[in-house]
Amino acid sequence: YLTKLRNYHLLGRGVAQKRKGHQQHVAARINAGNTVQSQTMYEFGTTRHLVGVSGGRLAYLNGSSWDNITGLLTLASGQDDRFRWAQFLDGNTSYLVGTDNKNRPFKWDGTSAVATLLGQGSEGGPSKALDITEFFGRLWAINTDTGETVTEYSEDGEASLWPGGLFFSATRESPGV
Repeated sequence: YLTKLRNYHLLGRGVAQKRKGHQQHVAARINAGNTVQSQTMYEFGTTRHLVGVSGGRLAYLNGSSWDNITGLLTLASGQDDRFRWAQFLDGNTSYLVGTDNKNRPFKWDGTSAVATLLGQGSEGGPSKALDITEFFGRLWAINTDTGETVTEYSEDGEASLWPGGLFFSATRESPGV
């Protein structure tokens, strides 16, 4: 008979207890009526924020409601648009860095509105990137507006400084990176 039990905890010989149900943690939605496109954690030291994107709106969970941090940023809003995330320490400021492969990558410091990775002229970083990550104190962006096989990277320890010469191209014929 025990093989026919479903959603029960066995507490001992011959004792079974029905498993409890579940309860929503937060009923509020990031952007009412839109599906969630992505979620990630901003996590530096003891500061933790759940960050989510829905319908082109970027927000973080503040208690039981979502606080909009999109600011003037334009984000992809389709339910099939995917976001990529990285954690980055720029001097004394900790950033959550993201990209949607359609617009300029962006950064958030955990308190104020989101800002694009924007420098001056050719040092502003890629206009779009398929993916972005941090490695050895630099941000690395692949499949950028410069080309599908191009990897661009930032100055050491600088989220918003991307000199024009810091890139390489890797194709099928490349010997490796």
